[in-house]
Amino acid sequence: MTTDNPAGEVDELFAVPRPIPTPEQEQEPPRAPLWRWTVGRLLTAGYLLAIGGLLAVGINSYVRIDSLLDARAPIERSHTVLSQISLLWQQIQDAERGQRGFLIGGDEQYLAPYSAAVLDIADTEAKLGELLADDGYMVQLYEALGPVVADKLDELAQTIELRRSQGVEAAVELVSTGRGVRDMAAIEDILGNMREHEEELLGVNQQVVTDSGEATQELIALVTIGVGALAALGAIWVTRKVTRPIRRVTEAARHVSRGDTAQRAATGGPLELEQMAIAVNTSTEAMVAARDQAVAAGKAKAAFLATMSHEIRTPMNAVIGMTGLLLDTDLTVEQLELVRIVRDSGDALLAVINEILDYSKIEAGELELEDASFHITDVVDSALALVAVPAGDKELELIGYVDASCPPVLRGDVTRLRQIFLNLIGNAVKFTPRGEVAINVHAEPIGDSDQVLVRAAVSDTGIGIPPEHIGRLFQSFSQVDASTTRRFGGTGLGLAISHRLARAMGGDITVVSTPGIGSRFTVTAVLRISPQTDQDREPGWSALTGKSALVVDDNDTNREVLRAQLTDMGMRSTEVASGQEALDLVRAGESFDVALLDMQMPEMDGADLAAALRLLPESERLPLMLLSSVTQPLTTEQRAMFEAVLTKPVRVSVLRTTLTRILGAVEATPENLKLPEPLPDSGALRILVAEDNLVNQKVAQLMLTKLGYRADMVSNGREAVQAVRLRPYDVVLMDVRMPIMDGLEATQIIRSDLPPERQPHIVAMTASVLVEDANACMAAGMDDYLAKPVRPTDLAEVLGKLTAKIPQARTEPDLTRSAPAQPPVAEHDDRTAALHARLDELTGPQPSTEERDFMARLLTSFAEKTGPAVDALADAIRAGDVEEVTTQAHTLKGSAANIGATVLADLLLAIEHQAREGTLPDAASALGPVRRELALVVPAITGLVSTLTAKA
Repeated sequence: MTTDNPAGEVDELFAVPRPIPTPEQEQEPPRAPLWRWTVGRLLTAGYLLAIGGLLAVGINSYVRIDSLLDARAPIERSHTVLSQISLLWQQIQDAERGQRGFLIGGDEQYLAPYSAAVLDIADTEAKLGELLADDGYMVQLYEALGPVVADKLDELAQTIELRRSQGVEAAVELVSTGRGVRDMAAIEDILGNMREHEEELLGVNQQVVTDSGEATQELIALVTIGVGALAALGAIWVTRKVTRPIRRVTEAARHVSRGDTAQRAATGGPLELEQMAIAVNTSTEAMVAARDQAVAAGKAKAAFLATMSHEIRTPMNAVIGMTGLLLDTDLTVEQLELVRIVRDSGDALLAVINEILDYSKIEAGELELEDASFHITDVVDSALALVAVPAGDKELELIGYVDASCPPVLRGDVTRLRQIFLNLIGNAVKFTPRGEVAINVHAEPIGDSDQVLVRAAVSDTGIGIPPEHIGRLFQSFSQVDASTTRRFGGTGLGLAISHRLARAMGGDITVVSTPGIGSRFTVTAVLRISPQTDQDREPGWSALTGKSALVVDDNDTNREVLRAQLTDMGMRSTEVASGQEALDLVRAGESFDVALLDMQMPEMDGADLAAALRLLPESERLPLMLLSSVTQPLTTEQRAMFEAVLTKPVRVSVLRTTLTRILGAVEATPENLKLPEPLPDSGALRILVAEDNLVNQKVAQLMLTKLGYRADMVSNGREAVQAVRLRPYDVVLMDVRMPIMDGLEATQIIRSDLPPERQPHIVAMTASVLVEDANACMAAGMDDYLAKPVRPTDLAEVLGKLTAKIPQARTEPDLTRSAPAQPPVAEHDDRTAALHARLDELTGPQPSTEERDFMARLLTSFAEKTGPAVDALADAIRAGDVEEVTTQAHTLKGSAANIGATVLADLLLAIEHQAREGTLPDAASALGPVRRELALVVPAITGLVSTLTAKA
């Protein structure tokens, strides 16, 4: 009976191969040696060696110390003898002192020292005799001392008795015989000899002890050194026997970890270590096999993703394009519904594929963060603009606020930060059926460095998340529950990707949510403060200081954000929640410089409130601004009541520009707003501009003319190379993306073909802030780069550095021209305000007649050509032509950004990014917001052109 044994098969697969035994070996298997070193035996030998050394040192020390103790006995006896000699002399003196006091005073109490000394002298003499018994010389002195002491004591006793019985004279007569003095002198002499002899003995004995101690120290030191040396040699031997095999095993494992799969550990040494080396070799082979399997699986995964990207997305783009064409044909209601289902399913599938590919890039460690300067308000505004249409369809309030604690210009990965913001805001809009979605951005400094912790909170009034499901939010391919996917769609990867991006930027994402009330997602990121230039500082804000504004909005968050924004501008604001409250304030005599009205309010909307205010004498001339959703068109009569109509969410820059225009706060003076002054030698630079977009060419030419430069224009990289070969240029402003030959290839040809003395300074002009794109520009040989849309101050800074290097001007252009006053432009919404802001940036507050005419022609050209260009973009999307879509979207985006149509540029940028990723959106769903925005931009352009040409 046999059984399958998969485990055994695996063991056999990874087993160490053994040599084939010979017949003799089969008959008599090899025997292991009877005795071998093991780690335990080695350690035991080492311990025994150490213990033996300790015993040797200990025994030697014990013997020597015992000898020292024996040598101390004579010294202690000498100290005792000297002590007894001193004590005996002191006692005799005490007896004489007591006798003398009694003789003089006659008082018996003076005899106390005498009586005590007489009793103690006998004991002291006895002890001294015992101590001196073994010293013949001292015995002779002791025997001579006894009679003298006895005679002295007898003399003392006689004088005391005479003093008692016969008086002082009889006692003095005995004392005057000199007997006592002679006895004291004899006693002192004998005791002195005894002391001198004993001190000599003490010195001899002390020297003996000292010599013995030094000898003991030397012996202990020699024995310790010898034992230590033996122990060290033994330890080295034991250690080598143990560590060398371990080192060989470790080195083999290190080689394997570095990819050297052929390296194996050498067997040998103690028995256990030899067995360990064999086990490590076996494990290494198993690990290498597992690693090879994992690498193969990873390659298969990468190949699968690449194949999926090409094989699924390419036909899916064609399917979506064809469904778009079908939707434009005459279909029955049933056919139309079926085609829409096909299109929506294709869009959903592409979204899933894109999220999976993004996630795979992060998992593979291919995420590379950018480092570029950006305005944080632009990031917030851009993210809000991209979700404005779906939010407007649900009548949601979109609110964005950047606190004053946040530096206006930061450095970091703006693309990833915008992606996180857009994901969080998009989710909030998706899961919020009514109410509001708000993003509030604050910043906290990090120590004394130039870093700040940016904290953005995205809050909504949506469905909320149960507490038990919050932990699943940031898991890959996970949503709150299955019904979420069925109702709202999605793969569950968006938050996981955003969470990892936030952590890559040194931050995190946290969430607080209450079911049925709403959620707040807070994202943090560590960014650096970018130095703020004059271009970054908002002109005219100080002129708004002290102006008063009436804010009418039924949404509490909207009122708080508007109050904070107006306060940052130096204005005073009064906020009310309804039209009736606003009317009551005006009737009560409250006066305001401007009123900001929300369109969508209960009972009385913004248009009705404006009509009511116009009927009151107190407010018939009050400037009114309407805040309206993009999906709420106004009639001509309604629009006429307002000085401006701003689309929510309102951009801070547009709000500021509109307020300053309405209130007349900005004066056209060099102190508050001006272009960089032309340099005296600006005409010395020979400049070539390589740009395929006609609008961008004209804008670049206008800016260079304002700065006092003249430039030649070419439309692609090939023409740029030809122009540089024919004529020496100091500067080439090179667009990166151009047809026929792009800027990178043109730069490489220029760098390789031209001699060093004719090499121009090449400045890249690109709308991309990706690190890899900037590195590609530098690698191609470019010297600098300018971010599109190009700002005059940035251009002036780059060219100013080069102008200083020219030895003298080749031309001296006349920069003097008339500067007529800029008449007020009749703006009716935030798009016109943005256009006007870009106009001021390009021409300054006082454009010349030629500049006004130039801008009018430029804007007219954009208005006439953009509609057909959008149609061409739609055709390219339907045809599935990724390259053409990328080119068309890039060109349209650049033109829109250059004239100040920022919302339109953001929408086109999103399409361009999708196309660069190989994903084409549905033409109807992607270009619908573009067409709606263009329909709002064109009237603003027409009005601005009319104003410019009227005064030209």
